[in-house]
This record gives sequence, C-alpha cells and structure tokens, in this order.
Amino acid sequence: MRIIDRVLVGLLLAAGASDAALALDEKAQGDVLYVTGGVGDAEIAEIKAMAPRYPLQILTADRSGQYVAGAHVTLSRGGRDVFDATLDGPYLLAKLAPGSYRLRASFEGRQVERMVQVGTRSQAITLHW
Repeated sequence: MRIIDRVLVGLLLAAGASDAALALDEKAQGDVLYVTGGVGDAEIAEIKAMAPRYPLQILTADRSGQYVAGAHVTLSRGGRDVFDATLDGPYLLAKLAPGSYRLRASFEGRQVERMVQVGTRSQAITLHW
C-alpha cells in the first residue's frame, strides 16, 4: 500500500469508516501466496488475525523491539529463489510448501541468514537488526 493510501485509510478510520477499507491483499509470487504489512494498529490486528492460515510468519524489528518496515526478504529452496520482495511493513505471512528454506533478509545494509523448516503448522520468526 502506498503512503498516500495509508494516509487516506487513516483519515477514513478517524472519521469512523469501516475497517473493511483496511483489507490487506494476498499476493502471489510463483507458488508462494503472501501478505505483507502491519503499519498501524489496525493492520497489525488484521495481520495477527490472518497469521494462523500461513505456515511462515516473519516479523522484522530493531534490537530495541521497534518494528521496522522495508526489509528485503528472499526465500530459496534447492538453490532456487522461490520468494523475493521488499516488505510493506514489519510483517510477512507466507504460504509455502513444506520443506527446508534458506531465509536471507537485509535492512539498511545489515544482513541476516538462516535456515527455516516450514511444516503444516504456523511458525513465527522475528528478525532483529
């Protein structure tokens, strides 16, 4: 969601408009379905409500625990990138096939890399910068 869209949604909410205007869109990248966002209390609540339907949940935050938006995340399996995007907010929810993935993430020149095992149950990971 662009910044102007976020401002407009905020104004609508302040005016008492329905939360339906906030619906975060599920996107597709190859076989991966995902949602990214979590800017503001309403989006965070929406992301948290959606999270159980996604086997991989990633939260990005600085060392003090403050959420960060704009991290770049790549997931690869078998040497092939299956997901590659810059996050619109601090949260990423991803529907991936079960298996082992290499997670690479970067934010403001700092990098994190780890292996993640995706199963049928939700797994939450927090990346700190």
